[in-house]
Amino acid sequence: MSMGSRKHLNALLAVIGAGVLLACGGGGGGGASQSPTTVRVIQSVDGAPPVNVFLAGTLFAGNLVYPNSGQIETAPGNKPLSINLADPPGPIYDQTIDLPPGQIVTAIAVGAFTSVNVDLVADPRRAPSAGNVNFRVFHAAPLTQPVNISVYPAGGSPSAAVVSMTNVEQRAVTPLTSVAAGNYRVRVTGVTSGTQIADVPITLVAGRISYALVQGGPEGIVDTVVRLYEITP
Repeated sequence: MSMGSRKHLNALLAVIGAGVLLACGGGGGGGASQSPTTVRVIQSVDGAPPVNVFLAGTLFAGNLVYPNSGQIETAPGNKPLSINLADPPGPIYDQTIDLPPGQIVTAIAVGAFTSVNVDLVADPRRAPSAGNVNFRVFHAAPLTQPVNISVYPAGGSPSAAVVSMTNVEQRAVTPLTSVAAGNYRVRVTGVTSGTQIADVPITLVAGRISYALVQGGPEGIVDTVVRLYEITP
């Protein structure tokens, strides 16, 4: 091979090598780091005893009682989430869950003390547009009949609801919806009885991801309430 041909070959190999380094993200570093995942647990079982909540063996919410919540940030991936009775110790929920990067994964404990279910809801940890709130409603109350739920501007009519659910049972949830910040009311009416079960005020603050949980127990036994659980991205 001539000297000129060898120079051309070396130059070509250098270009190819540089392309391989670029494709691999550089010579010595790894891939780009992923956004962390927020894992949140909401204890929504009225009357239940305290629980301890673990993610991959790490306790992040100890002696959690209704209606409190706890949360932790973690690297994304598949990790075991465990919810156990605090005293005496005993398992309630133990599942490996998917934790996508940049998400808020909320585990909501619902039901009655003798029969607890855990529902997972995941949303992007992304700020809403200016002046708005990313908002969901979750029906967590063990009511004895299906209900209609509407969220409407304070001083307005339920017919002008910005978010609503019709003829739903416990564990129903609305899609994540962008709504204007401000004062609202949440009305819950029984489908079977036609009576109003709750009509309570809430304030949605701009820039937050807000869940309104309908909580409590069977009507006539425990008052039905609405609580907000909020995260600022």
